[in-house]
Amino acid sequence: MTTQIQLRPGVLFRVDASGAGGIEFPKGRRFDNVTFCGALRGTTDDRSEAAQVNVLSAVYPASSDRQTKWEQLPILLVVPAETRYLKGSADTLFSLFFLPSMMADECEIDTGRTVFLTMHGSVEVGESDEIMAGSPSLPSVDPMRWISLDAPAVAALLRWTRCPDGRRPNAVVNASCFSSTRAKKGSTFNEELAALLAKDSVTLYGPPYGGIVTAAYWHGQWREYSQRLEDDKTIRNVPIKFQKITPATRRRRRGARVARTGSNAGGSLVVTNDYALALEISTFSADFTEPRAPDFDRTLME
Repeated sequence: MTTQIQLRPGVLFRVDASGAGGIEFPKGRRFDNVTFCGALRGTTDDRSEAAQVNVLSAVYPASSDRQTKWEQLPILLVVPAETRYLKGSADTLFSLFFLPSMMADECEIDTGRTVFLTMHGSVEVGESDEIMAGSPSLPSVDPMRWISLDAPAVAALLRWTRCPDGRRPNAVVNASCFSSTRAKKGSTFNEELAALLAKDSVTLYGPPYGGIVTAAYWHGQWREYSQRLEDDKTIRNVPIKFQKITPATRRRRRGARVARTGSNAGGSLVVTNDYALALEISTFSADFTEPRAPDFDRTLME
């Protein structure tokens, strides 16, 4: 039984003598009712070794009052435990209160059964310099190393996820950069993941093209820049409306990969609907020693 996991320096998941789990931050900050779901198998960014990714669940009963006060997200969020400074994390979390407005007109979601993936997007470059389908990635406990997850691993993560009412999610939004980038031959990462999720009657949504995804939080909108269009000739800004992803008819990878013990690289993901917990996990000071205070005015949300 897993009794302790270091999410990053100074931040621990710990199970006490009674079997109750919690995430402990410096200066006594603690979030209770956290459970260990299992470990996924990823690969390091240079593909030199396997990496273990621990998955924790901190999902609390849904409260419309807490959502109105911007204390609880209306959706479930999969957030990496950051080990390096990323300024945009708070902006991304803030924009998720407006997720329904970021969907294409024909796409409707039940926010109470929707999961949003905030993992970063890796990208692969082929021998002819073409950009191929990227995959979700997260920092390892070594901030200089990253871990990539393939489609079966992400599908396994989502099968472990339960909504506040106990049901499984029926919609997933993957905003990882390059997740909708297509190789000259083959499918995108999102198309591969959509094929796996379709078996569980889960619909996947993602950006329409490849490129870098960023949040314009002050308008509650998303935008995409350095966008590579399908004709591979034009690069320009393209506004994002997350669209339904058509499952791939043929997949490159098969079988979920669960982590073997003894991996030298590791990282952690937390599934939660608690806004404060997500913010503390995903924001870090420049010297990696303290959580970074939010840099936006909460009154702008009202």
